[in-house]
Amino acid sequence: MSGARAGSGINVITLFARLYRYVRHPMYAAVALLLFGSALLLGSCWGVVGGLVIVLMVARRAVPEERTLRQGLDGYDAYAEQVKYRLIPGISWCGRGCWYRRDVGYPNTMG
Repeated sequence: MSGARAGSGINVITLFARLYRYVRHPMYAAVALLLFGSALLLGSCWGVVGGLVIVLMVARRAVPEERTLRQGLDGYDAYAEQVKYRLIPGISWCGRGCWYRRDVGYPNTMG
């Protein structure tokens, strides 16, 4: 299967393969970056708050998505074991209600 090529000549499939080595949901991570970047660029505190709410909603959505992928897609368990992070490199979801920072080694509760 040959990959589609972007206008700059970069193989799109190769690009996505590289992104999926770091996080399991790179599109969600890109949306988070876009939301926060736009809010900061515009100097909007409310934009940052709204972006945070949306990112938390997306993070919660990723959990049942992954459950479905684990049940229906052969090899996803091995992939999830290899790629530890869902959205942000260095921060993993450790269960209901907390984020786990691997570099520090302790869970940070969200509330």
